[in-house]
Amino acid sequence: DQHLLSDAIAPADAGAVNEVVESQLISSVQPEDDNDDPVVIVGMGGKFPKSPDLNSFWKNLEAGRDLVSEIPSDRWDWKEYWGDPVTEPNKTNIKWGGFIDDVDKFDAEFFKVSPREAQLMDPQQRLMLEVVWEAIEDAGYRASDLAKKTTGLMIGVSTDDYHDLARRSSAVEPYT
Repeated sequence: DQHLLSDAIAPADAGAVNEVVESQLISSVQPEDDNDDPVVIVGMGGKFPKSPDLNSFWKNLEAGRDLVSEIPSDRWDWKEYWGDPVTEPNKTNIKWGGFIDDVDKFDAEFFKVSPREAQLMDPQQRLMLEVVWEAIEDAGYRASDLAKKTTGLMIGVSTDDYHDLARRSSAVEPYT
């Protein structure tokens, strides 16, 4: 199972390794005063156009690759919507973008999300779950290691287009 990589890549004693890493990181990040706790980044994850993970993204940047492509036919037929958006309704003069591969490959069962809920979720929510899992593994943890512990997670997501589309449709349910 692709989501159980931590069993294969986590050190035998991940707790001890993480304590050493955390102590090294914490000692290098000093709080502004005695009342502030340090901020430590121990794991990261990400998916980008033509880059299923941060390593791929970095390699693409180093190589100077253009990660923008024509709209893939499995997303929608841009030719059907091609036109002047100023003079024609529901038309666009844009046929290029940055597209993440396999956004339709979400493993709802793994994340204990019902198939119906997964179908109605904003794709950004599905990606967020996958990338958070990746960040936890990147930090050398298993998700179960974080249960009942004080853990902070910072996430960046933009736009709410999907929410607007769902709200206008008849498919709005409690999980959308």
